[in-house]
Amino acid sequence: DMPPALRDRMHIIRLPGYTPQEKLEIATKHLIPQQRKECGIPIERDGKKLDAVFTDDAVMQIIHRYTAEAGVRELEMRIHGIFAKIDQGFLMHRDLGDADGVLAIIPENLRTWCDKPLRKKHTFGGALPPGMMTGLGVTGIGGETFLIEVSLGDEHRERKLKITGIRASGDSKESVNRIDESLQIAFGFFSSRGGILRERISELERK
Repeated sequence: DMPPALRDRMHIIRLPGYTPQEKLEIATKHLIPQQRKECGIPIERDGKKLDAVFTDDAVMQIIHRYTAEAGVRELEMRIHGIFAKIDQGFLMHRDLGDADGVLAIIPENLRTWCDKPLRKKHTFGGALPPGMMTGLGVTGIGGETFLIEVSLGDEHRERKLKITGIRASGDSKESVNRIDESLQIAFGFFSSRGGILRERISELERK
């Protein structure tokens, strides 16, 4: 419960769709059982039986790296694809599962059952080189962290901050334009302030 006075002073961003935790719950309670039934899991042939289970970590990795959506349709298709590959492999007499006939889908073997990830995992930390900063963008599927590379120069005798590169998956021209607009506003704000901020900007310009 947020105090009304604080809420009035905040900009609230409303995101459509489900959170990753909600998608995990939907997958565990609904999507996985449904796809197990449709694909005939557990499978039995020639006296051998094979079952397949998903760990929560594996499902979360599918959500974060193999899907890019607000809903769960793509997640359902990924789960179906994994069960279908397991079914095919078992019918081809591949040695799957442990001694109890159970195949656990975990993050370490997820690449075996899925195609190449749609989204790369970015790790940001430590000191960044001059001209680079970490950004956070709000998208229809939640958000994305990325590295922004900028340069400071003169354009018609006016100081100009220009984006020279963005490193993240799924960047669009619209997103870059919005980021550029936000940077110009922030740069104008800091440039208009005196004291240590102005001195710091002048120092950077001399370099």
